[in-house]
Amino acid sequence: SGYVLHPALLDGCFQCIGAALPGGSPHTGVYLPINVGTISVRRPGGSRVWCHVSVAVSGPDAIAQLQLFDLEGELLASVAGLALRRVGLEALERGGASPHHLYKLAWRPQALGGDGANRGRRRWLIVGDGDGLAPELARLLEAGGDRVALTVRWRGESWESGSGPVGDLNALVRTNGGEFDAVVYLRAFDASAVGPTPMDAQRACCGTAVELVQAMAGMPGRRRLWLATGRAQRTSGEPSATESVAHATLWGLGRTVAAEFPHLQCSCVDVAPGKSAAAALASELLADDPEDQVLLRPGQRFVARLVR
Repeated sequence: SGYVLHPALLDGCFQCIGAALPGGSPHTGVYLPINVGTISVRRPGGSRVWCHVSVAVSGPDAIAQLQLFDLEGELLASVAGLALRRVGLEALERGGASPHHLYKLAWRPQALGGDGANRGRRRWLIVGDGDGLAPELARLLEAGGDRVALTVRWRGESWESGSGPVGDLNALVRTNGGEFDAVVYLRAFDASAVGPTPMDAQRACCGTAVELVQAMAGMPGRRRLWLATGRAQRTSGEPSATESVAHATLWGLGRTVAAEFPHLQCSCVDVAPGKSAAAALASELLADDPEDQVLLRPGQRFVARLVR
């Protein structure tokens, strides 16, 4: 339900390629998919289909074409240019045993580059009170030459701005989209975003963020979105007890938004809660640095890197 073409059904069709490949001992190796040209779907399919496969083999490579038909013979979907490569079992065993082929995320120190002086004066939307962080952050942003166009806070049952209740956040963002070109999301810090269970807290942290992204995604022009968290990530020198599970969920959302809506330039910034949090966050926002995964600790700044 909800799938145009169910992944399990498509995977079953891919298995049919094996029947069309040249015979031989399985000990000589296996064919692995390495690329796909196009997948075209004419209309949603059911749970049963006919699959027609053709394969062209050239040396260790093969190119497969698939057509999926319903039980009446009507074409449902096609897969063109599915590339496969034959790999010997020795290569698979050798590759699986080597830790040098794997990468991991690491946090590397990096000073903040530039001061954002060339980007012009920006207009900010601040979403969430941030457990009192928002007023000080707004003051620092304006002291740095920017303007805070609007700050909205959750007040039990509805969103409010300085002028009173604003109702639906999605409608507010769409209606006032011309008033701002940068957004910082502080909702994760709000006490009201902490539910009785970790799952409730995750929903509270991410639910409003999803609504905000949906509103911003369809707006013309480019706007940058920052998702701020506290202790969602940790460096190698910090104990695991400092991590916040609810805030970490927001990082997962932020990485997805960055991939699916690149024009939002979604960035995750993690700060150490305390007296210096607003100043550290304001410096990062004002600099408008291209790094999109940043940890801010007292006197230190870390960025994400893939390392072996």
